[in-house]
Amino acid sequence: MQSHLKKLFPGITGVRLGPGGTCITALTSHHDEVLQLDRSVDTDCAVEVWLKNLESEIRSTLKGITLKCLRSTNMQDNDPFSLPTQIICLAQNIRFTEQAENAIANKTLRSLKDTIEKENATYSGVEVEDESDICKKRALILQCACYRNIVDGLIANNVSSVADWMWQKQLRFYVTQKDDVVAKMGLATIPYSYEYLGVGTGQFVRTELAEECFLILTQSLHFGFVGNPFGPAGTGKTESVKALGGLVGRLVLVFNCDEAMDASCMGRLLSGLALSGAWGCFDEFNRLSAETLAAVTHHFISLLRAMQEPDGANAVATLNGKSVTVSKWCGVCVTLNPAGRGYGGRRSLPAALARVLRPVALAEPPPAPLAEHLLAAHQAAEPHNN
Repeated sequence: MQSHLKKLFPGITGVRLGPGGTCITALTSHHDEVLQLDRSVDTDCAVEVWLKNLESEIRSTLKGITLKCLRSTNMQDNDPFSLPTQIICLAQNIRFTEQAENAIANKTLRSLKDTIEKENATYSGVEVEDESDICKKRALILQCACYRNIVDGLIANNVSSVADWMWQKQLRFYVTQKDDVVAKMGLATIPYSYEYLGVGTGQFVRTELAEECFLILTQSLHFGFVGNPFGPAGTGKTESVKALGGLVGRLVLVFNCDEAMDASCMGRLLSGLALSGAWGCFDEFNRLSAETLAAVTHHFISLLRAMQEPDGANAVATLNGKSVTVSKWCGVCVTLNPAGRGYGGRRSLPAALARVLRPVALAEPPPAPLAEHLLAAHQAAEPHNN
């Protein structure tokens, strides 16, 4: 059982069993991170039943930990290193959104920047040795760097209202009156889905170009289109999609496209994404054959129409001739390399397919800011040698 679970839940490397070995009490992830479940999951039943129960309990446990963390007066009081990495990052994002909006309303953005600097110094000064704690510390420091850049932009543009576009275009996190967490960016509102992602969350440097990519991807979801980062290799197209998915609690599945994938194969992949509520990222999408690209257009249109149904009502897509219920957490994007610019086997997209894509051009990011943030985070996170 243990060897197969990580194929279904990529954030999980194993589980801990209770007495008798018939119930799951905790999950283990990479670098020995442990998630203790609020309630044990009985495995002495049909496999599809206990797997569904396990998925529900993971979401319930993560949501409970998030709300408990947010209700504490100070994040440091809650010992953030005792929490899962993604919950630390989520709680920090929610708190920053609240702090930034208060600072904008009270015109105290410079004080907020000082607070962020102090938090960063606090995290940098914490001594940790476990690999999972090092990853958590690195994530906190990288997020502080992102907040500092956001606040600098708000100050430089004299933002004095939360309705200002400079603030509205940022990825913001809120807790609703029903205790649900949602992310907002531009016109889009994306519910957090509490997929357990392990320690990989937060290990991404959010550059200005990555934020632009986030904006296009979120608005594409909102308006019922397919987000389409394109550009040369090494520009962070796929990593940006995975990073955004991690920030909103989504499992992102990456599929490398080639001519061997036909319309039926694409239909099966899209059906799985629709049912599971994962995000699919189809890399090098224009390597598919012309016939497959034409057929995929119909798949995309049906899936996108179902995703736009309000409150999930009648969210049914027709894929490979079958009706498939579409999860409210489903999402699809594609990445492209330029056709005819040294990339063999790439094709121009049919006009009908191009109309459902919303492209964003990515260029190779300047290495200096990336190196600066990554080196600062790694240097601060590594245990000091005597």
